[in-house]
Amino acid sequence: MIADIAEQFLDDVDARDLQWNQPDGVLGGLTTERILFGNGDAPLEVAIAFSEAGEPKAESLRRLWKLRHGNRPSPVLLVVLYSDAGTTKAAACGNDGDPITELTVDQLGRICCTVLAEPDRHIALRTLDRLLTTAKEQLTPGLTNQGLFATHELRNGVPRRADWADAAAIARPLLGLSGLPLIQALGYGTTVRGSAALLLTHQGTSRSIAVLLDHDELFDRPSPRFGAVSPVSHAISVAARESLPWVIVLRGNQIRLHPVNPTIGVGRKSQGETFTELDLTLLSDTPVEFVESVMVLPGCRG
Repeated sequence: MIADIAEQFLDDVDARDLQWNQPDGVLGGLTTERILFGNGDAPLEVAIAFSEAGEPKAESLRRLWKLRHGNRPSPVLLVVLYSDAGTTKAAACGNDGDPITELTVDQLGRICCTVLAEPDRHIALRTLDRLLTTAKEQLTPGLTNQGLFATHELRNGVPRRADWADAAAIARPLLGLSGLPLIQALGYGTTVRGSAALLLTHQGTSRSIAVLLDHDELFDRPSPRFGAVSPVSHAISVAARESLPWVIVLRGNQIRLHPVNPTIGVGRKSQGETFTELDLTLLSDTPVEFVESVMVLPGCRG
C-alpha cells in the first residue's frame, strides 16, 4: 500500500525526524506521514505525505505546503507519494509553491537527501530551487549542456553508439557516488597537484585536472582556498600549465566538464562558461539518461 511506501521513504537517512500530525484544512484526501529536518538554525524541512486517490491536484499540494510552512523562516519541501496505474510516483512542492508531479520516487529521494545534507537552510534552499527547476524544465533531467557539445548529438546520436548497452552496466552503480569515490569509479587514477587540485590519469596517460568543492563553495564564485579566484578558473589555470585539455569540477553530486582551449565548444563563450554538467541527484536510474551523460567524460571508458 502507498501508506507503507510513504512510511519507509527516506527511512535510512541520517536526519532528525518528527511524526507529522494531520493538520486541519487538508484538501484532496492527502495524509501526512512525518517530517525530516536539515542542518543549522531554522533548518530546511522535508515534509512527507501520501495520496490514496491517485495523483494529487496542484491546489491540494499548495494547500498542504502552506499549512506546513506557515510563513516561518524554515524552507519546506513537500513530498507526496501516490500510485498511478500500479506505479508509485512522487509529487513535490518547494519554496516557490509551484508543484511538480510525475517524478520517480528514486529521483525525488535523491533530491531530498541532497538538500538535507547541506550545512544550512540558505545553501539548502539554493540547492533545492536549482534541483526542482532543473527537474521541471529540462527534457533530460540532470544533463546541462552549455555550449560544449551539440545537444542534439547528446540526446540522439550518443544512444546509437555500439557500446551503449555495455556502458549502462558501468554507469548505473555510479548514481550514489560523489567526490573522490566518483572520480575513481569513472576509471581515473589521481595525483595531488598543489593544495587544491588533482591530476587525473587513465591507463598511464594524463587526461585532465580535477577540483573537488566543499559544500559552501560554488563553481563560479571566488574562494580563498583557490587564491581568490573561482574553482573553475583555478582548475583551468592548472590544466593550462600541465598542457591538459580538460578540467572536471565536482560539488557534491554535481560534476562539470570544462575545456581548457577557448576554441573548443559549439558556443562562443569563455572556458568558464562552456561546460557540460551532470547532476547525479536528478539523473534517472534508467540507462538512457545516465549513460548518455557519463560517456561525455574523457577517460572513463577502458
